[in-house]
Amino acid sequence: MKNKILSRTALALLLAVTARAQNYNYTTIDDPLGVNTFAQGISGNNIVGYYEDSSGNYNGFLYNGSSYTTIDDPLGVEGTIANGISGNNIVGHYSDSSGTAHGFEAIPVPEPSTLALGILGATSAGLLALRRKQKRGQN
Repeated sequence: MKNKILSRTALALLLAVTARAQNYNYTTIDDPLGVNTFAQGISGNNIVGYYEDSSGNYNGFLYNGSSYTTIDDPLGVEGTIANGISGNNIVGHYSDSSGTAHGFEAIPVPEPSTLALGILGATSAGLLALRRKQKRGQN
């Protein structure tokens, strides 16, 4: 009888310790352009979601830990909502002028300066290879 009481007491203590809430550090996410902000997904340090602006429109956002970028599909005249992120690819939905909802995937486009540097690098490497080939042909 004594062992049963001890076993039940030990089980109750174990359950109480297991059921205790985890401690977390909370960070408030408030897009400065919004009156209400809703975080929807995270990948690394990037958080996506949407905010409601003072006119009642919904706009998607990307928060990288230090700044906010608005994500608005050009066809989303009735609002854009970013639902998730994987790496740099963002998925969500928007409503067009007729109120029809559509899904979207937003993929970052390299800035022109980054693209120009890539082209310059590839061209330089190609010219270098061509010169080496020409020199070998002369020997």
